[in-house]
Amino acid sequence: MAAVGLARARSGGTTAPSALPAASGTGGAAPPPACPSVTSAAATGTASTPVLWWRFGEGAGSIACDASGSGNAATLSAAAGWRPGSPGALQLTSGGYAAGSAPAVRTDRSFTVMAWVYLTDKRAPHGVLSQPGEVSSGFVLEYEKPADSWRLIMPRSDSAGPEVDGPSSASPPALNTWTHLAGRYDADRGTITLFVDGTADESVPHASAWAAAGPIQAGRTWYDGAWTDRFAGSIKDVRAYPQALSTAEIATIARDTRPA
Repeated sequence: MAAVGLARARSGGTTAPSALPAASGTGGAAPPPACPSVTSAAATGTASTPVLWWRFGEGAGSIACDASGSGNAATLSAAAGWRPGSPGALQLTSGGYAAGSAPAVRTDRSFTVMAWVYLTDKRAPHGVLSQPGEVSSGFVLEYEKPADSWRLIMPRSDSAGPEVDGPSSASPPALNTWTHLAGRYDADRGTITLFVDGTADESVPHASAWAAAGPIQAGRTWYDGAWTDRFAGSIKDVRAYPQALSTAEIATIARDTRPA
């Protein structure tokens, strides 16, 4: 369903400068390590090639490689850590996050973003992925507390309190279990679609796309000129594609990459 406006409770928001929210300080941009590209059709689960791929399998250090070969490595904040054991994942329990050094996709063109998530708390909204603009985000993939649902939102403008469009999941998210989330914007059709565990859950119109040029984020949301909605749990296998993947491709990735 489409939504006009977005009322939310803030959690862990930190005001940033009025300029484009640069990834700096803890969780900010850093010189990327020598990250070899491991992209292949077999490795990614689809013939399409991602332009961002954070596997979050490093298990140590403060840098997560971009396995797509694009060089958009993620820097972990001081409060971010690594999930022990297998599967490896980014673990966020105390307001931590991971920030890229550049945008992953053009949010005014077709794109697909996705991640495996392990939610451990429902007491507040929790951002999974977002790409900031000046004041708002071009897209936000999140847990929405008021509706107790997964949601993909795309604001209609880069402004405070923007009107938004956003499909929601039909069923409440399950805690302490791995769930595959994917968000797809199809610019040709003017629609955004939320996928949960490889299945299209809801699709809504979106006719007011704009380009958010900030660095992609995992575990927090840029909204009304502040960082908010820190994630609680674990995130792994973050991918971004510069096109609207087919429903079959998204289903294949979700099926073939489920954490053990």
